[in-house]
Amino acid sequence: MIDGGAITGVITGPRAVSGAISNGALWNNGNLSEWGGGG
Repeated sequence: MIDGGAITGVITGPRAVSGAISNGALWNNGNLSEWGGGG
């Protein structure tokens, strides 16, 4: 059985990470702003 919390974690985890990376890296490389985070 698939745990809904696990699904949420799988989706939210990478999004939070990519968001943090984008928010930081976007100052160094505007291209990354397309990726995720952004706000």
